[in-house]
Amino acid sequence: MTDNRIVIYLNWDGFAHYYYQRASAKNLVPTLDRLRTEGVFLANARSGIPSITNPMQSAIASGAYAGKTGNVKVFYNKRDRIVVEQRRENKAETIVDALYRQGLGVASVHHFTFEEQGTYAGDTERPFIFLPMSTYQQRFDQLYRLLAGKPVYSGDQMISITSPIHFVAVYLDDLDTIGHNNGKLAPIAAHEEERIATVLWRLNQLDTALGILLERLAALDSFEQMAFFLVTDHGMTPFSFDDTSLAAYQDLLSCIGSFGYTYEVLRPGEKPKEGTDIVLCSAGLSLLLSFTEPPPTDAIDTLQQVIARKGYVGKVLNSKEIQATGSADFCDLYISPIPPYIFKDFAPQVGATHDSLDESSQHVFSLLWGSGIKKNIQITRPVKIIDFASTIACLLHADAPLQNEGSPILEALELGQGEL
Repeated sequence: MTDNRIVIYLNWDGFAHYYYQRASAKNLVPTLDRLRTEGVFLANARSGIPSITNPMQSAIASGAYAGKTGNVKVFYNKRDRIVVEQRRENKAETIVDALYRQGLGVASVHHFTFEEQGTYAGDTERPFIFLPMSTYQQRFDQLYRLLAGKPVYSGDQMISITSPIHFVAVYLDDLDTIGHNNGKLAPIAAHEEERIATVLWRLNQLDTALGILLERLAALDSFEQMAFFLVTDHGMTPFSFDDTSLAAYQDLLSCIGSFGYTYEVLRPGEKPKEGTDIVLCSAGLSLLLSFTEPPPTDAIDTLQQVIARKGYVGKVLNSKEIQATGSADFCDLYISPIPPYIFKDFAPQVGATHDSLDESSQHVFSLLWGSGIKKNIQITRPVKIIDFASTIACLLHADAPLQNEGSPILEALELGQGEL
């Protein structure tokens, strides 16, 4: 048992489980492979619905899905009759707020979920540390400086932290950015294997940088008290846009129209015309279907059954099934395609995104190691990303966030008597 434990939460946005599998098979992630033997590998970690950055980052932070946080990114607001796009909204308490409320020191290095929501620019007690246009190496360096008691960059200035830090969140978006194949951090890939190769190239770099960071941290007196959570919000589902994909999308729309319903495909900020029965909207890959008025009895069930039989459709969930996962009531049907289809009338020829029910988005990478964590353990049962907040709280002898619905991953913890 230690009263000085420090939990370091590393969030590598968009770290799909299959990325790790392919990288490990090519010996590209020796640091992660070594850490598996020194900690707990969650072989079946799961994202949530919708598996989109802001909703899932909020879910990790609060230990609860959209049913509590209220963030689903995009939805048709039936009351106001408008398609709404959300950003960082979170109605639930975060792990940062919960820990600070209980007297523990907190900080964030670029983790936007906690910016002005528990950590603040220029605050010497609970700083939001931010370097504009920073690389992953620079963010790791700021983490090291924080833990080494050196000044860090916050609020456009270097500041010294006055309180002991017990929890720090660090955010890296390289895998997500490159995974989308948008050309921002790497050249645009011409085909899927090239996209994967580029992602693995950066993953190899991140792995090397993590190894260097750990070597630097090992020289600190506090290193033995550090526990690490390397987790993510969602995976990444590949798509290709071509005549086949477009034909599938048009067939889906035709199928909906064949039931006699009038529909509109709308973007955030748009409202349906009078007489429109169904609003369709998307966060990128899947299609959200919402009736503008209460539909006839069994209409949704009938639509769900017919759409689910389409060869290009992976899964279709109705509102009750969505809410059963802990998510909010944000559409009547969530229609997710099988890869490589995308439900749009225009998209890049090659890409990937993650608002999907497919395993490529739902199965995510997670690894824990350090103080209070068991060694060389693999957990194969499903573990939800909302389970991390209560696990972190447990390690710090604190209460979980107020709206927490996750469960601590007790089989991963090596705590002394009286710590549980």
